[in-house]
Amino acid sequence: MVSPAKGSSSYRRIVGPPPDGELDPPVELVPADNHSDCVGKLADGRLDAVSTENLHKWFGRTGLELPASLPRPEGCP
Repeated sequence: MVSPAKGSSSYRRIVGPPPDGELDPPVELVPADNHSDCVGKLADGRLDAVSTENLHKWFGRTGLELPASLPRPEGCP
């Protein structure tokens, strides 16, 4: 489950098919009103991922452990 905050478009790079998207995985989008709503859902375990254009800007002070680099997607070459 991926949560795009209202107005965000970065999730399209993940969930869309090529050439606009990159991965086209089977995902369920869980809409959120804002990034704070996404943080709450992620912290509660209701989400697997959150999309954002600037991870540290929106989530840097949440207490969530943020990745230092992007992980390689599973099942992708």
